[in-house]
Amino acid sequence: MRTEHLPSAFQTLHRHARRYAKTEADAARLAERTLQTVASDPTLLDDPDFEKVLFALVQRIAQQRE
Repeated sequence: MRTEHLPSAFQTLHRHARRYAKTEADAARLAERTLQTVASDPTLLDDPDFEKVLFALVQRIAQQRE
C-alpha cells in the first residue's frame, strides 16, 4: 500500500504495524484500528510519551487478533 498521501500519524502507525502484520493490508487495518481506538478514548494520549502508548496499543491490538 502506498502511504505518501496519508497523514503522518497513520504513516507512523502503519510502519510500526508492519512488524505484527503478514501483509500490507493487514498493517493498514491494524493502524486504522489503532486510530479508531484512540478516537474513541482520547485520554490514551494524556501520557507525555504518547508515541510509546500508541506503539504499545498497536502491539496489543495485533496480539488480540491472533
